Amino acid sequence: MINYVIVLSSVLETVREDMLNKGIKNVSSIQYLNDLFNPDGSGMLYTVVRENIWIISGKYTLICRVAEEKNTIKAVRIKESTTREYLSYLSNAESLSSGCTIITLNDANYIEKKPNDTFVQQVIKESEKNTFNKKEFKKFKEYWKTQDIASKLEKELIKTKKIESTTSFSSIQFKPDMTEITLYVSLGDFTYRIGDNIVISSSEEWNAKFQSNYSHMEDIKGIEIGKIQLIDRNKQRITITHNIKHMYKLLKQLSGIEEGYLWVNDIGSLAKKRNEENALKQLFNNQTANMSLKTFIPEVVNAQSSSFEMKQLDRGSFSSNFESLNDNQRLSVLGALNTEDIFLIQGPPGTGKTTVICEMIQYLAKQGNKILLSAQTHLAVDNVLQRIGENEEIDAIRIGNDEKVELGNEKYLLKQRVDNLQSMIVTKTVENKKQYQGIKKKL
Repeated sequence: MINYVIVLSSVLETVREDMLNKGIKNVSSIQYLNDLFNPDGSGMLYTVVRENIWIISGKYTLICRVAEEKNTIKAVRIKESTTREYLSYLSNAESLSSGCTIITLNDANYIEKKPNDTFVQQVIKESEKNTFNKKEFKKFKEYWKTQDIASKLEKELIKTKKIESTTSFSSIQFKPDMTEITLYVSLGDFTYRIGDNIVISSSEEWNAKFQSNYSHMEDIKGIEIGKIQLIDRNKQRITITHNIKHMYKLLKQLSGIEEGYLWVNDIGSLAKKRNEENALKQLFNNQTANMSLKTFIPEVVNAQSSSFEMKQLDRGSFSSNFESLNDNQRLSVLGALNTEDIFLIQGPPGTGKTTVICEMIQYLAKQGNKILLSAQTHLAVDNVLQRIGENEEIDAIRIGNDEKVELGNEKYLLKQRVDNLQSMIVTKTVENKKQYQGIKKKL
């Protein structure tokens, strides 16, 4: 784990000169670099180039090597990043821990001297065998893609939205304070919405790579300039807000950007796809919290067929609501309880998936099993708790962000459960003491 990036004096001097030329004041060069490379606190982005670690941003690139200090790397050189270079590295970039900080050489004197060969060597080693890993991972990912129809459909929807939202713009204007961008566009049938993320590309880039089936959009270079704040169909223009420093200079680096093409970047869906792919990479490289997780997931072709019969189940462990379920709900419960490995249930909203989950949990709890219920949203978990949390056989502990727990379910939070237990122990102790004193008086 890397905690610090030590910056040499020569690197800081280059940054100070650049800050002076640009009139940037009231901020130290170190703070400026930290803000630049880790603006949202989520971690600095890096990639491996020629056995060096390059920490990247849209403005600068820090070329780093292994340092003598523990859990550190050392920035020995700095160079300005071109837009094309930054975007090309961005697609394969990984992130350092969110707490990693850029410090001076003087500050590094207080860090324990111990060669840090694990992180850097591991990163470089993985980079050297990237060709093999990429081939193997591609096979691994392709296998899961064939099993995940929903993922394919979602990717197709993202692509379709990108294509359908594509239109040309003939002029780009900046607000005096540079916080807003106005694009004069050809608004067609696509419904743009406030908050949509907009990407633009120059006409030169578009025309050079254009394909009639829009396949060029997979690798066309564009810049995400911000979110739509205002749509004016009468004047055929949209207003974009952004929080990127030096946006004007960034756009000027693109040749012919005065006119070009724009499209909607479905950032939420893209982030979800990236998270899914990162999870697959961790699974593939055995980097999950449970190192054996991959062995627990059966290949679909080897999965055992489930039974939809009652004979192997205890009828008395079903809730009184079981008989009122419709045929599909009842079959789903029986199939899930009889399965040996994985059982998938699919259904649109309102078809009773939560009802089925509640029935399964109640049955398993009566059988003395421990159940882990996990969902993509806090609300989904809380809906189940609100239905069956008070049942006698259910002893629930709610795990998650306290602020996102639905009203009424706070009592299931671990902290609240501990507080309740402590109160009960104190109350019971007081009662027992009174009973003891009463018995003692009688004796």
